[in-house]
Amino acid sequence: MARFPLWVRALLGAVLCGLSLYYFATVLDRAYPIQQWLVWRLAVIWLWCLVFNGALLAFGVWLTGRIVGEATLPPLEAAVTSVAVGTVGMGLLLYAAGFLGLLHTWLVLALAAVLLGVGARPLWRLGKRLAAERAALSRPRTAFGRTLALVTIGWVAWSLTFLYLGAMTPDAINHDAAWYHLPTAADYARAGRIVPFAADYLRAMPHLMAVLYSWAFLVPGLPHPALRWMLVLHIEFSMVMWTLVGVAAGARWMLEGRRVPLLWAAFLLFPGIFVYDMHIGGSADHVLGMFTIPLFLTAIRAAERFETRRCLLFAILVAGAVLTKYQSLYLLAGCTAILIPRWAWLLFRRGVPRLRLTAAALPARRALLVGPVVIVLAGLALTAPHFLKNIVFYKNPIYPFAQETFSGSQPSFANSAGMVRGLLTDSQGLPQGSLDERLWEAVKTFFTFSFEPHYSFVGSLPVIGSLFTLLLPLALVVCGRRRIWAGVLFVFAGMMVWGTIQYADRYLQILTPLMAVVVGALLVRGWQLGWLARIALVPLVLLQVVWGGDIIFVDAWPRIQSAVNLIRSGFDSRRDDESRFGFRTDERQLGKALPPNAVLLLHSTLMNLGIDRPVLVDVVGRQGLLDYDQVADPRGLWELYHSLGITHLAHLPDIHWATENRAHDVLFEDFVTRFGLDRRRFGGFELVTVPDLAPPPERPYQVLALGINYQDGLYGIEQMQVHEAMQPGPNPLPPPRVPWPREDEARHALLGQANTVLIGAGYKLAPALHETLSAGFREAVEGSENYAIWVRR
Repeated sequence: MARFPLWVRALLGAVLCGLSLYYFATVLDRAYPIQQWLVWRLAVIWLWCLVFNGALLAFGVWLTGRIVGEATLPPLEAAVTSVAVGTVGMGLLLYAAGFLGLLHTWLVLALAAVLLGVGARPLWRLGKRLAAERAALSRPRTAFGRTLALVTIGWVAWSLTFLYLGAMTPDAINHDAAWYHLPTAADYARAGRIVPFAADYLRAMPHLMAVLYSWAFLVPGLPHPALRWMLVLHIEFSMVMWTLVGVAAGARWMLEGRRVPLLWAAFLLFPGIFVYDMHIGGSADHVLGMFTIPLFLTAIRAAERFETRRCLLFAILVAGAVLTKYQSLYLLAGCTAILIPRWAWLLFRRGVPRLRLTAAALPARRALLVGPVVIVLAGLALTAPHFLKNIVFYKNPIYPFAQETFSGSQPSFANSAGMVRGLLTDSQGLPQGSLDERLWEAVKTFFTFSFEPHYSFVGSLPVIGSLFTLLLPLALVVCGRRRIWAGVLFVFAGMMVWGTIQYADRYLQILTPLMAVVVGALLVRGWQLGWLARIALVPLVLLQVVWGGDIIFVDAWPRIQSAVNLIRSGFDSRRDDESRFGFRTDERQLGKALPPNAVLLLHSTLMNLGIDRPVLVDVVGRQGLLDYDQVADPRGLWELYHSLGITHLAHLPDIHWATENRAHDVLFEDFVTRFGLDRRRFGGFELVTVPDLAPPPERPYQVLALGINYQDGLYGIEQMQVHEAMQPGPNPLPPPRVPWPREDEARHALLGQANTVLIGAGYKLAPALHETLSAGFREAVEGSENYAIWVRR
């Protein structure tokens, strides 16, 4: 064969490999048809995720270059800053499209193409700078260094594999994401525009990612809803990957330009990301965390001389953080702790009064005055879409807050403002005491938060920030500590806000990236102290690595198992989309059963992802539209529903739990049981049609309470209009209108006066009374751990 030309041998080799490929593919196709392989569905998700991130990066590189110049930032810092800037830019463009009613498939495809085209050249140049920097990256020179690098690579691959699997399927979507993050994006996409949400306070909050996620609900090639939810999760996973790039960039700045391979892996020393409510689950905490390091670095560079261009770049990132979540206050506090002292020092340092008289000093002094103005004005202008939206929809820029100040807030009813204060904030993580007491407690918590969790779904397990706290003393003795202390100051200021507003451990994911930067820098500086320090550092880090590896299997395993089951689905003959992606089947079937013009009310539940219809909720303190306190009987409830255009009701009768208002429970169950039409079950949901004809009035409407937290006796329904979660301290509930008598004859008579009977779990009626109850009433709610509700037949 050597006598034949090379091209002939190459052609023959290609033919032989092609035949082998054809034979192998034929064999595999008989066992598991290739066109049904899961990889094709995942490939579409990966492709759209790549396009999305490419558009963000390209547009961000172009914008950043136009503002501060392409080569003014180190390549890694330029990359992560550009992604953050591109996120803001693309989000604002989608806001504009939503206001104009242009959220359609053609628009999102055209937008991605335009953004990629605009930033193609600067992106290419950034890519070359990154490649050159990587080529110059020093490699380990010793056998120990090479071994350590290989071990680190293996641990990183292990951790990232499980991180991806834990975020791969819709089973990873957490409560809040299934309640409002993803449904908001789906509603925007379905309507083709930005729409108001009359009965859900939290959908009026900043939701930059919901606007961006509408892109995922509009792109073609994803025929099943679960595939779009998976695309959202993949986008969030990519935001975490950009956070790792940010950790590398931040650590490089903190180490004064020293390049240490794999230092970004310090982020994985914070295993909280594998724990429910801190995991990748469709919420916005990790997206806001992606802004943390770019904001920190941009604040540092803006603080050098407060140049207008750098202040503008900083304002863009501030706007992105604010538009993402109100918890951006943590990041703003950190930036303020850096910028204001530096600005004051530059303005009032010795010599400034004399410099006023020199021409050379005027530009610097002008920058000190203009820079902060640029930050404020640009920040206000770029965050305006959200606040203007709220003014138009709700007559209140920060709805649902400050309803006393904005008295025209809509929708709203009596005591809405008090309910927002009392119920919107989870009391589990609410700091107590005066501001001074809360600040002092926050200071102490800064040193103990990792070891004494406040509001975690894994109890007292330390899963976030342990190495950050334990390595802090090193910052007192290592070299090059000034920049490290800047990062510590930023985190400290953010935690002071966190500790005075709400102790929710998951919100610390916002500050975790900068904690990881500090940890990475301290490990390098500590390593430089010599072998004595290394002898202590290595087991400390290994202890965290082993502990973090265990945490994966403590809490993340069900989500990982879901991904494994999805991968195996084709081998289990579950190869069609519905069998393979049958997530949230109850919600999807319920949504399909509704007419196109239906308006659905969810009672006492919030999670609605998959219904894909306009949804209202009636949970007290979560909305200001449905005021059951003004309802006196089922007729009044019907009038309320009809006034709001509600056509259908859905609730979870098998897992009924009591609301914080007994009257609400009673009226809803009575209405559904006696007057609801076309009652159908979809898994755990019951769907009920609201009748066209009004029920007869029943006034006075009376409730007999037995064995619950109310005194036994007969109550008017208005007496039970008590929001028990808002009762300050041990205030007593109202006494009954007629106490429960001792005589059986009087008890029978009182039972006959009741429209509804509430019987607490474990309360036993005398046999004769139970017979009377069963003859005149039927049980609407049974098996509840709270109480049974009996309504008139």
